[in-house]
Amino acid sequence: MLGSLPPVGRKVAMDVLATEGVAAKSLVDGSPVSPADRVLRDACLYSSGTMALARAMMIARDHAYQQRGIRAPEVLLPAYGCPDIVSAALYARVKPVLVDLEPDHPWMNLEQVQQRITPNTAAVVAAHLLGLSERLKALQALAQSNRILLIEDSAQLFPTKATDEVWRGDLVVLSFSRGKPVNLLGGGALLCNTPELQDQLDKSRKWRHLASDWRSLGLFRLKATIYNSMLKPHCYRILQGIPILNIGQTVFKPLSTIGDFPPGAVALLPANLYGYQGCKHAQETWIHKRIAELRKRAAHPLVDFSGSRTTGVPLLRYPILVESAIRRDKLLHRLSAAGLGASPMYRTAMHEISGLAQILRKQSHFPAASNFAQRLITLPCHLGVSKFHVEQMTEILQ
Repeated sequence: MLGSLPPVGRKVAMDVLATEGVAAKSLVDGSPVSPADRVLRDACLYSSGTMALARAMMIARDHAYQQRGIRAPEVLLPAYGCPDIVSAALYARVKPVLVDLEPDHPWMNLEQVQQRITPNTAAVVAAHLLGLSERLKALQALAQSNRILLIEDSAQLFPTKATDEVWRGDLVVLSFSRGKPVNLLGGGALLCNTPELQDQLDKSRKWRHLASDWRSLGLFRLKATIYNSMLKPHCYRILQGIPILNIGQTVFKPLSTIGDFPPGAVALLPANLYGYQGCKHAQETWIHKRIAELRKRAAHPLVDFSGSRTTGVPLLRYPILVESAIRRDKLLHRLSAAGLGASPMYRTAMHEISGLAQILRKQSHFPAASNFAQRLITLPCHLGVSKFHVEQMTEILQ
């Protein structure tokens, strides 16, 4: 094996677009604003998606105190996902309360969401795992009936066109770090859909107020050029063999501050937003078709998420569940040996991640999340994946 596909492989676009007037674009012609236009016009930008999420939780905390006098605020989080969600909660000084998943699905159990809402609950966080959209309408109804905010964690989902299916939370968090749909090696954004919260936004952080000098732009382009070259299969294979890089490891990192959007990336944000919007995502369709055929023939059928294609939003990685942890590990070993970029995503539920067990020590029983973590395989569906790669994946899975 000469190379290895990375699990995600969106390159950084280097263009500086002429964007005069984009941030001020309005709905005067009656057409919906595209997701890229929405970010450039309305989003507050931060150094990372975790920082944007922490800021959203701080707004929810303050809103709960102003509206209901809550002094010990809590936020509801999915029991399977990125540990950065807990990092954001701890920084925002709100108690993270985990909610188990629906069996065999990446969504929070709605009945448990209702059960865990208390007078101290300030918000519920709906996370779009791998581009699979959470059930926002149901969560929005629960949030509104209990007078709490809905924070939409869209770090792993970015729509290519305006849609009512996503970005409907009171606050919406985006990420532009490595491995995200729109990749700028870092940075995050916060959108607000609720007028009464607008005054709490850091409006000086909007894109039109930020500047990028030529020196910072040049340094960022150099960094991005190196990163783009590392996405080549033979380069990525070398990186995988360097233990100190911890590639693919899930690590809990406390958040210590909220910083500014990377200055070198400011000028390249429009090109990367519009480039993602205009990109065809044929790889996902190739994989979906072959997996559907495999389910009909395989002795041990794979289960794909039927809800993954209902919104028309591209997937970050293509997820499948297998029937056991043992079979998952065997398949991952074979897929990895073939250099096909398969990944287990997060290997454990949130409360089992190193560094979080002590923090969440009183929250320890989430059977659906633990089972989901043990059976999940994700396949790459980025632009570097060819039909030949898809055929190799299918042969191994079969």
